[in-house]
Amino acid sequence: MIELLGTIAILGVLSFIAVAAVSKYVGTSRSKSFVMMSQSAYQATENCILHNQLDQCRIGNTINIKDDLFDKGYLDSLKNPVGSKPRCTGTVQILDTGYVDSGITSYKFIVDLNCPGYRHSTIEWPNTKSLKELMEM
Repeated sequence: MIELLGTIAILGVLSFIAVAAVSKYVGTSRSKSFVMMSQSAYQATENCILHNQLDQCRIGNTINIKDDLFDKGYLDSLKNPVGSKPRCTGTVQILDTGYVDSGITSYKFIVDLNCPGYRHSTIEWPNTKSLKELMEM
């Protein structure tokens, strides 16, 4: 009987440790997913500028992620990291940095991403911060 009680106690401790580890892993995965979605919106906007097919993709404009990038095929739908919540939405603002190298203008992109029930954040791209620093923003 005592051995059975000891076994149950050990299983309880192990399951507590497992739940804590899985919870931490899920939280980290959600943060990485959010940052990667922001980066995807930035890269989709760059592609829009390179293809020069939409009037919206110009310096100084603010692009709607769903209407201008997703609906026009530049970006896949941004799935909310929380799961069944509504899709993530947001905007990308295109700014001129004032820097021109060999006739190529350098741009700055402000991605404002909102995932209902999870997180809302603004990240500037291109970005020199590490993934860990971006996840903590």
